[in-house]
Amino acid sequence: MRNRIFCLLLLAFAVAVTYANTLHGEFVFDDSRIYNNPALRITSLDWHSLAGAALQSEPATRPVANLTFALNYYLHGDRVEGYHLVNILIHLATAFFLYLLIDVTLRTPALAGQATKAGRAPGGRLAPEWLAFFAALLWLVHPVQSQSVAYVVQRMNSLAAMFYLVSLYCYVRCRLDPGGPARCRFFFAASGVAGVLAMGCKEISITLPLFILLYEWYFLEDLDLGWLRRRALPIGLVVAVLAGLALLMLGGHPVERILAGYQGRPFTPGQRLLTELRVVFFYLSLLVFPHPSRLNLDHDFAVSTSLLQPPTTLAAGVGLLVLLGVAVWSARRERLLSFAILWFLGNLLVESSLLGLELVFEHRLYLPAMLLFAVAVAGVDRLLSSRRAKALLLVGLAVLLGLWTVERNRVWHDRVSLWSDCVAKSPGKARPHNNLGVALKRRGRLREAAEQYRMVIAMDPDFIEAYNNLGNVLLETGQPDQALLYYGKALDAVPDQPVIHNNMGKALLAKHRYDRAMMHFAEALRLKPDFAEARENLGRARWLWRRANEGQPGR
Repeated sequence: MRNRIFCLLLLAFAVAVTYANTLHGEFVFDDSRIYNNPALRITSLDWHSLAGAALQSEPATRPVANLTFALNYYLHGDRVEGYHLVNILIHLATAFFLYLLIDVTLRTPALAGQATKAGRAPGGRLAPEWLAFFAALLWLVHPVQSQSVAYVVQRMNSLAAMFYLVSLYCYVRCRLDPGGPARCRFFFAASGVAGVLAMGCKEISITLPLFILLYEWYFLEDLDLGWLRRRALPIGLVVAVLAGLALLMLGGHPVERILAGYQGRPFTPGQRLLTELRVVFFYLSLLVFPHPSRLNLDHDFAVSTSLLQPPTTLAAGVGLLVLLGVAVWSARRERLLSFAILWFLGNLLVESSLLGLELVFEHRLYLPAMLLFAVAVAGVDRLLSSRRAKALLLVGLAVLLGLWTVERNRVWHDRVSLWSDCVAKSPGKARPHNNLGVALKRRGRLREAAEQYRMVIAMDPDFIEAYNNLGNVLLETGQPDQALLYYGKALDAVPDQPVIHNNMGKALLAKHRYDRAMMHFAEALRLKPDFAEARENLGRARWLWRRANEGQPGR
């Protein structure tokens, strides 16, 4: 117990040093799901408020994560420090349970020959708890985790991973703990509760039952094929339940739901699947060399249009088969390596397959990469004979990774720094330029914002949001004629957007064209009856029109 407390304190120190500079970071990008969501802005802890926050927020499949955001708001409103502090504590708890899981795994019968009891290890080898500690430490301070911790809304991801580990760890304790039936039942119940909570945080947790089965077979049943045959029925039931959950998440028409995710995407389902072959190896490269210059919220990743376009697609496909082959070949000889490969690939499967999601996001590595760190530390333990040399190397690596993480965290400080970083690393991608323009406009840097919007329109004429955004800047800088031009282009492309009609009306008001302004405000209200600003603008336009036409003949 004392060793575990000591390890927890060391991990707490590491996370405090590494992530202290994220506490005052702004809400950015998809954090709007939090601060623009009325359901999360609760002022009491009654059942109605809590249920509304959990079940009436988007996405509706993540009620547990949504509830934590609501509790953050209840405690300290929009002050962002509290949200960041919770994210950091979740990261620490996840690292601690990763330490516990690796420690108990190294002590399972399957790995008993590679690890010994606490405190003693032959031939200069590190004891299991130190192997587990260094693996958890390196994972904790690795720069690729910055996106899951510093980016508030990605609590959905980190919280799901935490409960995922808690569930698996409690299951293993139930199977291995000699404390008797009552203790086993407690851990089994805790595993089930944590599993349900993980599913309520993010859909990636759907793989948990599969990996509990795989863990059982690998580390507790010694890869016994007879065990698989004897458990064919329950395994089949687990697979059926997973399939049912997947269908439930996709709704009544899964194919249509998947295809709907590709609306507005510059790639097809087939192209995404091919591209993800390369993305898997890009993720591995980030784990091996995570310098901040390689990390980016909005990677500009080229789409694979065939196995040979680009040629690295075919190479990645072959590489993936090789990885799977290594997992099969090493299952008996290198059990931990084999399981870690399957863990990595299996936990990428949900977000790196056919769903119409963005191609690359670094937070998707949070759960899949965990056990690769255990393999890496075990490799160092084998290669070096001196315990002091091992400790120095691993501590030195942790310090380097921690320094890179501190550097990367600075990018998340505010919207301008974040999107400036994205523009520098993805200069040919329209969205970062547009979002940088939005951030600059918030700061009152209107000329720079307009430059960004013009760049977006030049590189992607179909990026309609940029036309509206540029119109807003032009209107604010006293150029209503130019603003009308860009609003008009936006409405030509999307005539059913109430916000653009409202903006067009404001520009016409500035030109004293009250009758046409009223038409656009009225159209905005027709499209969105609860549009308060448009209703107010329509009233003002009517008043100005009446005032302008008072006493005129024929009126």
